[in-house]
Amino acid sequence: MRLQGKTEKNILELSSLDELHKHGFEIVSAAIGVFDGVHLGHRHLLNTLMEDAAKFGARSVALTFFPHPRKIIFPEREFGLLLPHEQKVRLLHEAGMDAVVTIPFTSEFSKLNPEDFLNAFLSPERMRLCSVCVGSKWKFGRDGSGSVSAIAKFAKSNEFFIRTVNELKMDGAIVSSTAIRRAVAGGDLDLAEKMLGRPYSIFGKVAKGLSFASNNLGFPTANLDIKSGVLPPEGVYSGIAVLPDKEYKAAISIGTAPSVPREKKRELLVEAHILDFSGTLYGKELEIRFGRYIREQRFFSDIKILREQIADDVENIRAKKTK
Repeated sequence: MRLQGKTEKNILELSSLDELHKHGFEIVSAAIGVFDGVHLGHRHLLNTLMEDAAKFGARSVALTFFPHPRKIIFPEREFGLLLPHEQKVRLLHEAGMDAVVTIPFTSEFSKLNPEDFLNAFLSPERMRLCSVCVGSKWKFGRDGSGSVSAIAKFAKSNEFFIRTVNELKMDGAIVSSTAIRRAVAGGDLDLAEKMLGRPYSIFGKVAKGLSFASNNLGFPTANLDIKSGVLPPEGVYSGIAVLPDKEYKAAISIGTAPSVPREKKRELLVEAHILDFSGTLYGKELEIRFGRYIREQRFFSDIKILREQIADDVENIRAKKTK
């Protein structure tokens, strides 16, 4: 499959290394990982891969899994991905990958012993795998029983070079998807952005709301049904709404809309007022990039005061950078 990105370049996404042969790949170097977030730690691994690929005259390939292994191994646990899969593929391309191989991760696949696990996707017959990069603490196979020593043994018998890469640290802390989720949930968006190497985003589909903000306040909002991303604490934030043709400043509200009359139980809402945008977004996918925390959620007994507060928020966001 080919995905079209904003750069007007195509990226290959296939389900096995052998399929790359159909697209002119003869020698490949591969980095293995889930790559949720494609953060700076992942980019450190990918940069090492590209250095090795250049030495071997190989093409750089990211080998990943879908769905996220935790969703299959621990289905009862709530788990928020940092990125939808298609966005992850685009970011891997932007990081320099010539192709992405996505292995379907199933319950049966998770139960394979380490050797069978590696044989399932690291034994191409129609091309040469010359090197593989993995994190130094990578675990794989049934119950995580496979380690770097197991893949090193496999690499020796299958005649490819193995490179293990230590975790990237910032200010003494390991850069990881887990650390980013924790930072976002705790409201430390600056730390999340620092580890990601870009502003933190959430992704979702615009759904029908109550139309209260549009009908009563004069500030229509896009209500997001969240597809991927961990939510920061309740409050009002500045940000950017990313549409296919343009990016707009946005005022983002996360909360239960305490000032809006509601008969049903109040649920957490994610709403974005997109500045200077007119049009319909219902049913469309939307990326929201977070900027600054503006204020806490508050109850307003008077709609006029609420309208004035929102107007102040919007002008604050309009006048300043999102950070």
